[in-house]
Amino acid sequence: MMVWVPAGEFTMGSADSDTQAGSDEKPQHRVNVDGFWIDRTEVTNEQYRKFVDVGGYNQKQYWTEAGWTWKGQNNATQPGCWGDGNFNQGQQPVVCVSWYEAYAYARWAGGRLPSEAEWEKAARGTDGRIYPWGNTWDGTWADFCDKNCQYEWKDVGVDDGYATTAPVGELCEWGESLRSA
Repeated sequence: MMVWVPAGEFTMGSADSDTQAGSDEKPQHRVNVDGFWIDRTEVTNEQYRKFVDVGGYNQKQYWTEAGWTWKGQNNATQPGCWGDGNFNQGQQPVVCVSWYEAYAYARWAGGRLPSEAEWEKAARGTDGRIYPWGNTWDGTWADFCDKNCQYEWKDVGVDDGYATTAPVGELCEWGESLRSA
C-alpha cells in the first residue's frame, strides 16, 4: 500500500548544532518537492519473494548496467541473508539487499526509489525536527537496540505528521539519489 506525500517545501538536512549529524547532512536548507507516492512500510520478504520467484534476478531490463555486473560477480539470486531463519520471515522487512537489488525490485514493481529529499520529507515531516517525534533522542520511539538492551521488540507509534508510514527502525533505506537536493 502506498501513501501520498503532498507537494511543498520542507526543511532538509541538519542544523549546525546537531552533533550527531554528519558534515554531509549540513547545513539545513529549505527544499521544495513535488507530491509523490511512497510505500507505507518497508518492502516485506513476502513482497520481495514475488520478484525473486518470477525471475527478477534474471531479467536484465530491471537492473542498471552496473547492477547487472554486480549481480553476476556476486552470483546473487536472492537477498544475501535469506539463508538465515532470523531474516527471512514473510512479514519481516527485506534486509541484506544492495542498492542494485532495491533498484531492480522497484522497477519490477512499477515504481522507483525515492530521492533523498523525498525520503527525508516522508520520514521527518516538514518542520525540520531531527527525529520524527522531535529533537531529543528517545530509543523507545524506534525499533532500536543499543548495547544495554535485551533485544526486545518495540512496537510503538509516533506522530511524525504521516500517520500511515513507518520511517524509523532497524533498517537503512535506499534512495534514488544521494545528496542531490
